[in-house]
Amino acid sequence: MKIGYRNLKIFAVLYAVLPIAIFFFGYLNIVSAVILTAISIAAVYFFIKNSSHRDGNFMSVTLTKRQLIVLALIAFIWCLMSGQGSFVHQSEDHMWRNAIFRDLITHEWPVTYDDGTSMLSYYIAHWMLPAVMGKLVFTLSGSAFAGYITGNIALLLWSSLGCFVVLVLVTMITNTGKKQHIFFAVALFIFFSGLDIIGILYKKNLNAINNSMHIEWWAKWFQFSSNTTQLYWVYNQVIVPWILTLCIMNEKRLKNIAVLGILAFPYGPFPFVGIFLICLFKALSAFIKAVKTHKVSDFFKDILSAQNIVMLIAIVPIYIFYYTSNAIVSSDTGAGFRMTDSLTKPIAKADLKGLLSFLENYILFMFLELYIYILIIHRRKKLDFVLKCVIISLFIIPLYQMGKSSDFAMRASIPGLLYVCVTFMQTVIKELPEWGEYGSLSSCLSHKRLLSAALIIFMIGSVTPCTEIKREFLKTISTPYSEIIGYSADKESLQNMSKNNFIAKDYQQSVFYKYFCKK
Repeated sequence: MKIGYRNLKIFAVLYAVLPIAIFFFGYLNIVSAVILTAISIAAVYFFIKNSSHRDGNFMSVTLTKRQLIVLALIAFIWCLMSGQGSFVHQSEDHMWRNAIFRDLITHEWPVTYDDGTSMLSYYIAHWMLPAVMGKLVFTLSGSAFAGYITGNIALLLWSSLGCFVVLVLVTMITNTGKKQHIFFAVALFIFFSGLDIIGILYKKNLNAINNSMHIEWWAKWFQFSSNTTQLYWVYNQVIVPWILTLCIMNEKRLKNIAVLGILAFPYGPFPFVGIFLICLFKALSAFIKAVKTHKVSDFFKDILSAQNIVMLIAIVPIYIFYYTSNAIVSSDTGAGFRMTDSLTKPIAKADLKGLLSFLENYILFMFLELYIYILIIHRRKKLDFVLKCVIISLFIIPLYQMGKSSDFAMRASIPGLLYVCVTFMQTVIKELPEWGEYGSLSSCLSHKRLLSAALIIFMIGSVTPCTEIKREFLKTISTPYSEIIGYSADKESLQNMSKNNFIAKDYQQSVFYKYFCKK
């Protein structure tokens, strides 16, 4: 079965747009909802009309029905084991995500708290469709538990569909035409990670491994999350950005690139920053080429295409108003976007020991999480302009933060890390020998030294996702199932939890509420 890039890209856009349209009609007044949905439909129409199978560097991938079924099963099991659907034990961040999801099912939209004085203001796009399914059952049955179970099943299936698209795109972009490489590529993607275990050993924190803890905080102030870690902790911020980043990587021209980048905004402003940077780097690369070839007019014709401009109008302004009503963004707490406190405080206090500790952690962190993979890639591929810019951005992103935690560095790095991950995968897969070429594995690895080094690095890095999987598996089999699937009264709503990161206080004064929000 031949799967064309054009069809897969169109499906990806529809997958991203549908929840946004639901948000429009659920949160906005009817005039705003109708206008913005109509503009979005127009953008999608222009996008489809101007899409071609020739748009992609890789135009198709051929998979058998059996391979497609196996890919779908892998996506489903990966999502199930990550805790989506609440059918297995979940990482701690799910506590807040579950509460938000429950409130989307049981509360009127827009969701409000504190006797109507605050409103949910968060990246809720991924939950929109599953929440509608749960809300329908809740409305018909009057049972919050029935609504939540229905919503969770829908969430698991919706996320699995998204991850299935991700895996198909991965097999397409790393496609060498050899069937035996397909599932090797999938394994590389799922288990790709920085070498956190080396950092743990360097810090002599063996308890983290022995207790199957979350091991990616070994560098104290920094974290680049593995692909599996991202799905296990912040699935609502990664599935659609993964899809869109892969499409952007594969796009040859700029006529659709803004559409793909902009659609990431409703799924999280931090991953959107990373995607925006990749789009910017691709645009700069294309502009330099256009200047050299005297085709600047063609460059602007592409970048200012109807679909790019119309999607910008439909998505960006309304979500800026929605996000900036958030308490963290709108309040003057000194926790806005800035250079990381872990660097500025030692400098301000003239704390040489603290500054040296920061530099030690930063240098080792960047080497183990990024540079070691760049060394492998560079042995077989000249780093192009876009990849160089992505690497530089990944060195800079950890130096900044927004709010009190390191969420910006962890999430803004998602698209760039995916770019490096896929480039590394392409390098490794091209090094794989023909079946039986060297007679034995040891003979193969002795002739393929770069492949040997790459696989050793990959396997060391894979300890991180394996630790994530092991932790939740062990907790699942040791926790009474009634506690896993249960609808706990003390956690049934965000109202009962620490929620400043997720709400807009005094939201009635915001531009979003005054002019666009459903009253």
